[in-house]
Amino acid sequence: MSRWRRHLLEGEAVRWEGRPAPRAFTFRNWRWSAGGLVLCLPFFALAAAMFLGRGMLRPSAAGSVAMVILGLLGFWGTIGHLFYARLLWEREFYALTDRRLLVKSGLFCGGISALDLGELGEVFLSRLGPALGTVTVQGRAAGRPFILFCLEYPELFLEKLPRYKGKN
Repeated sequence: MSRWRRHLLEGEAVRWEGRPAPRAFTFRNWRWSAGGLVLCLPFFALAAAMFLGRGMLRPSAAGSVAMVILGLLGFWGTIGHLFYARLLWEREFYALTDRRLLVKSGLFCGGISALDLGELGEVFLSRLGPALGTVTVQGRAAGRPFILFCLEYPELFLEKLPRYKGKN
């Protein structure tokens, strides 16, 4: 609770707090790795042709820039986004108080978003496994939904959430 102490209103109490499951959160965008691998294959083929061909293939300046961009996109797609997600996991926290839903996220700024429980709209649970799920909470006012990624035993959160009727 000390993490939330300075963000709580007077008399507000934390009813539930949690964070994403580390592996599920890190690998939730695993499809990017497959796409990044597709970008890496032409990069490695061109690099092999340049270096093993010993000067037979000399790309122009624009070709060299395109090859570097292809290599960087391929690196980001295959493993770069996994490192980023792991760093982001370190700063991802969720709390439900008797008055608000609090979400702390962000790699550099680490801002806290809050939603008053009186403003709760629809709540969706996306199952990722038998004991794992992502919960999306929409406020009544139009705006960005609150997404609680990769919660282990999301029912423990949902049972404390007012007006949730157990819809999946």
